[in-house]
Amino acid sequence: MLRITVHRPINSFSIPIRIVGGTVILGIIGIFSVIVATGLGPYDVSIRSTVGFFIGLTGINTIEVPNTHRAIIENIRIPRISMALLVGGGLSSAGVIMQGVFRNNMADPGIIGVSAGGAVGAVIAISTGAALYSIWAIPGFAFVGSLVAMTLVFLIASSGGGVSVPTLLLAGIAIGAFLNSIISAVVLFSGDIDAQRQMMFWLAGGFDSTRWDTVKLVGPLIIVPVIVSIFFARDLNLILVGEDQAQALGIRVGLVRNFLLIVASIVTSVAVAYTGIIAFVGLVVPHVVRIILGPDHRVLLPLAFLTGSIFMLIADTLARTLVSPAELRVGMVTALAGAPFFIFLLIKRRQQIFSL
Repeated sequence: MLRITVHRPINSFSIPIRIVGGTVILGIIGIFSVIVATGLGPYDVSIRSTVGFFIGLTGINTIEVPNTHRAIIENIRIPRISMALLVGGGLSSAGVIMQGVFRNNMADPGIIGVSAGGAVGAVIAISTGAALYSIWAIPGFAFVGSLVAMTLVFLIASSGGGVSVPTLLLAGIAIGAFLNSIISAVVLFSGDIDAQRQMMFWLAGGFDSTRWDTVKLVGPLIIVPVIVSIFFARDLNLILVGEDQAQALGIRVGLVRNFLLIVASIVTSVAVAYTGIIAFVGLVVPHVVRIILGPDHRVLLPLAFLTGSIFMLIADTLARTLVSPAELRVGMVTALAGAPFFIFLLIKRRQQIFSL
């Protein structure tokens, strides 16, 4: 199994500098990205209107914003941008947790079958026609599918008493492969062309159907678990050094590991349920942030969330502007950008990142 090799000591004195500096830099990039993303789309909103809208949020109305522009920004652009930020940050944080718990830089939020379970639920909702009766049918079925897959993997991994990490990984891979075969069968044998198209669109991931009520529901379900995970950053650092050492220092390794896996699975389940499968964010973003800032989870968790948010926002902006007025799927953009970049990192830094 591939294991993380820690090349730099965890220096507690540099933590505030790295967090504050990283937050300021990412905050500036994020604000610029939000402004640009708000103005771009099939219907372009002028920079003047975009800046005027955000200034107006402070109570200072110095720039008049046309009603059409205001309606597009408030009801379409901002909800979509908010969802992209939430899902990108959530998947990145889940990736950090998975990689820390498994002590494996190749771990991914979907590695224990959560994404595949959500996909099965979604295609069932579409193929059975349940999606025609409620806008909540697809995310509801997807969320249940994710939780069922997660529960099944944990039951298999704990069948011998206590959760075995190697068994958990292998069970996740096996269950994921089984569920992917179910997805293929459902799509293949669906006689409705429109339903097949809807399934393929969902499986490729996207934010096109996002509205404020969705953001208000998803926001707490992602932000709260991520904040909770940050309180376990020190425990993750000790587990990263070695489970025996962590146990000797009073960390209940099994309990912490299982709790964090559940937290990461819930975040992934929520993201998958409302946006479909979006690849590589939870794998690439933590990897890049770790290379730049080191393996300390007290720094890695919050800054990976911010980096993932920005990455997802940029990917979604590209998805809806590259072939405008048509639209690409976000999952396609993240895979096209993430896969080559990740291969490049593996080739250039394999000696520094991994040990066999």
